[in-house]
Amino acid sequence: MKNRSVDAMAWLCGFRSDTINDSKNQTIIANESEIETSTTAIYFSQTQKLAAQSQLRRRLFGASRDGTIFEIDFKTKRQRGVIGSGGGAVFCLVSLCPCCHDSSGSCGKFLAAGCEDGSVRIYRARESAKEVAFNHPSLELISTLPSIGSAVISVAWLPGSGDSKIEGSIIYIGAADGTIRKFRCSSTSKFSRLLESAPHAISTGTVLQSDNAEMTETEISSSMQWKAGLRITVENRGKRSATKVWAILALTDGTVISGDSLGNVQFWDGNAGTLLQSFEHNPNNGDVFDLAVSYDQTKVMASGIDSKVICIERVPSSSCAQSKWVLTSQQRSHTHDINSLALVYLSDSSGSLDDKTKCRELLCSGGLDTKVCTYFVANMRKHRAKVSYKYPAKAPICLSRGPRILSIMKPEKVDFYQLANAESEPADGCNVALNVEQRYLGSVGIASNFNLICFDISEDGTFMALSHSGGLMLFSLEFVNETVDIGASSTVVVPKKIDVPLDLDETCSALKFGPDYLLCATVSGRMNVVQMKKTIDKYELSTIFVFDKESLPMFESGKFPISELTVSANGKWFAAARNSLGKGSVQVFSVVEKKHWWTLPCTESPQSAIKFLGVRSNVKPVLAVACNNGAFYLFDVERRCLTDWSEDLGFPAGPNLPKELVNCPCCPENLLHNWATPNKIVMVSFSGNANIKHGFYYCMCMIYFMQVCHPCKIKSFFLSFEVIIDI
Repeated sequence: MKNRSVDAMAWLCGFRSDTINDSKNQTIIANESEIETSTTAIYFSQTQKLAAQSQLRRRLFGASRDGTIFEIDFKTKRQRGVIGSGGGAVFCLVSLCPCCHDSSGSCGKFLAAGCEDGSVRIYRARESAKEVAFNHPSLELISTLPSIGSAVISVAWLPGSGDSKIEGSIIYIGAADGTIRKFRCSSTSKFSRLLESAPHAISTGTVLQSDNAEMTETEISSSMQWKAGLRITVENRGKRSATKVWAILALTDGTVISGDSLGNVQFWDGNAGTLLQSFEHNPNNGDVFDLAVSYDQTKVMASGIDSKVICIERVPSSSCAQSKWVLTSQQRSHTHDINSLALVYLSDSSGSLDDKTKCRELLCSGGLDTKVCTYFVANMRKHRAKVSYKYPAKAPICLSRGPRILSIMKPEKVDFYQLANAESEPADGCNVALNVEQRYLGSVGIASNFNLICFDISEDGTFMALSHSGGLMLFSLEFVNETVDIGASSTVVVPKKIDVPLDLDETCSALKFGPDYLLCATVSGRMNVVQMKKTIDKYELSTIFVFDKESLPMFESGKFPISELTVSANGKWFAAARNSLGKGSVQVFSVVEKKHWWTLPCTESPQSAIKFLGVRSNVKPVLAVACNNGAFYLFDVERRCLTDWSEDLGFPAGPNLPKELVNCPCCPENLLHNWATPNKIVMVSFSGNANIKHGFYYCMCMIYFMQVCHPCKIKSFFLSFEVIIDI
């Protein structure tokens, strides 16, 4: 959504107490419908299966400073169930889920939002996103804490007792007035039943009035009362403005940790309100924006305006009350402010999921430089950070090879640039950057409330397809010369919109032009193969074939939208990839036979890029699949199997590939190849790339790693090393 920044996010895991584990660590699901879908799924390992099933239950909610709270729907690429907070801007959002706070119990589906009016509002998520209409609220306001008179900019929750851990829980609030407030939740239902009166909870939801002794968790939550308790004032060092408490954490031993605008990370006694220890994040007094604590609560990580992450560890002691904290390490992997920290868990360092490996705890940091870096929490002093993600994941760039037109998608428009001819070379033999103003051909602007999601340009540059959350748009492009000045002319793009039928006007997650058709992967799971026909004065669209859910094999991966499409050079095959685990992540379709052809087997790690290799004449279509652990595979589409090269390499391929490839700090983001040399592919990541020469007719493979600049302005490469593998 344009002009709506996402300032806070929180996950709800949706875990239920009726989901248990048997002696073989296999999940038993009580719902029969879930049993049917889970038995059809095929995964590389049991760990992948459990991770995928838990991911399907999770829901992400966001909040903005415009005073709205919404659910982020990854499938439809939209914000659904938007509601107003009723308290102004929302600066923080915290999940009141015991599963997300290292505690046992069921997810009560509660969220706490810190608002500008000084109150914390507690919401309950509706049972299922499927049961909620798109324009209906996904959250229900059930309780409002008393206002503290200043904006709430951070919230921390300490679980209590009961199945949902609400009763006896504690909420700590970091305020803009330089104070930390404490609220404790207590049940009023017991006292109300003794007095034969209704409880007087501070709530805007339904207040319990029944004297029935057997109450559900929902009824109990409506009879909770939040009472203000402790107040802690953070020093301001003589400044006129109050210190902002940007981040706050609460540990199970009663310790409260705060990060403020003076650059301090302070440890407080949550019961007495006294300062235990204080650490300086940076010598320039830069703000501390976020905090994270390890699973065993022995390490605390902090980040802020200073582009570094520090780690503070607890010194082992016989008593938690007497234990001290020590600053042990710091890493500067970002170039700008680090706004957020989060903890994730993987089974090994390569990013793959395997039952035989030990689970590792990873710290993720995200900042203004659009990078997400990961750190091993177990030993941050020895392992340097790795760049695992950079926005956008897929470069919003398309190249029309015929007219040599470069197009770049932005949130509200698509820009066009004319590249130099391949025959033209600089006089001195050095690469020269193109003049952007002279090569600029124009833009196609889209007036809409939504940002653009995906786009593609045909090879001859005559058509452009793009999509946002409102639907699909198609344009015919014409590049004409116009006179700018006396004796001077320039080329400009002249777009003409093509009417899209209602049955095709649907939000798409991926678009790809074939030789004479367009592939539209919709968020509903349907794939349309569309053909453009020119009449006397306009273009008409006709559907060649539709691949819907009924014509596809049932896999849990089908619940995720298609993120990438690739078409073979002869146009007879195309492959669709999804960002998911398990079988069904990559599927191959036959355009000639108009049917689903093959579902690729599971790999040891999720795929990160796919690409069809070969040319129209002399080489059969081969699908290259790169995984996020650096491994890659070549699949023979017609034979529905691995190629001889990948068979000789072995499966899984990771242990048999050079260490320099699988230990690359960044996962592959794209696969490229030149039609003039179909036996070579280029595997590109944001920090480096690998030029891989595989043998259809050759007997050796050469792998090169080279440093890559920004995709829009690649000037030079340098060879880091060379590995020769005899296959």
